[in-house]
Amino acid sequence: MMEPALILVVDDDPTNFEVIEAFLDGQDYRLHYINSGEAAIAALEHLAPDLILLDVMMPGLDGLEVCRRIKAMPTGATIPIIMVTALSEKRDLARCFSAGANDFISKPINSIELLARARSMLLLREQHKQLQGFNARLEATVQMRTAQLQALSIKLLEAQETERRFLAHELHDEVGQALTAIKINLHRLERWVTSTQASEPLEDCLALVDDALQQVRNISLDLRPSMLDDLGLVPTLRWYINRHAKRTGLRETLTCEALAQRLPTATETACFRIVQEALTNIARHAQAQIVSVTLVQANHTLHLTIQDDGVGFDQNHLSRAKAKGTSLGILGMEERGTLIGGQLSISSTPGQGTRIALQVPLAAPV
Repeated sequence: MMEPALILVVDDDPTNFEVIEAFLDGQDYRLHYINSGEAAIAALEHLAPDLILLDVMMPGLDGLEVCRRIKAMPTGATIPIIMVTALSEKRDLARCFSAGANDFISKPINSIELLARARSMLLLREQHKQLQGFNARLEATVQMRTAQLQALSIKLLEAQETERRFLAHELHDEVGQALTAIKINLHRLERWVTSTQASEPLEDCLALVDDALQQVRNISLDLRPSMLDDLGLVPTLRWYINRHAKRTGLRETLTCEALAQRLPTATETACFRIVQEALTNIARHAQAQIVSVTLVQANHTLHLTIQDDGVGFDQNHLSRAKAKGTSLGILGMEERGTLIGGQLSISSTPGQGTRIALQVPLAAPV
């Protein structure tokens, strides 16, 4: 059963409270009386009225100042306040509303008017409470769904990395070994065949097999370099950046400090994929010449930055592309950063290059 609404009456004259109490007699309301503005403000620390009837002319803090202070309080901002005043000038009433009052009643108080305005304000208060409850339930649902989506994203990324690792091993062990066996057999045929007509096709086949082996190795390494699991992030980044620089002609450097300890697997994977995606985008779009990658650990935070001197881009264009879902690479980097508890930011200006920065909090060493 719902508790009756609580009305707080603030007036220095107890006679005025007795009048209000008499007018509201028989209504399903609880009344509480306080005789000063200072006491009313203090009472709101433990009292939660549904409506405040506040006298304007009081000694000490007048009603206008009390109203302003109550509306500035987190617990009082949503409580409806009806000013009770003998003032009738429009400018005086305007001051009441400027102070935050929701309504006013003129003295002498009319019982019908008091009841109507009280019911109206209490109805608004009840609707606001219901809206707050709905918003709280909605927020809880959103938080729960967000947590579920993040957990699902983590599982999908883990499954993706597992599949990448499997495919990399299969390419290296199965396809790579089969191509190597073909190459050995072709060399044996090359020694046996004496016809000059057959030597040229054999050489072509050997060249094709060499190309295929190199492509298999490249695809295998791009899918999941085994050294990321065996040696960790820093050696893998050093190897990948050197390899990428040779393939693209970019001047790429890695600056890193010795990490205090081996990073969690998820963090290593996310950082490597972010660097991989960033360097791919730079090679394709940035028209850059110099790229610097920095990895440092400070104050239990991992800082990863990728900076290029390319053409840059308009941040507004990036925001529109992300909103449309057409910038999947950047969205993927941001998601990877978020899922390891980090924050990724991208800053760029046309003609002044692009900077990608990732900050990841790390657990303090035990």
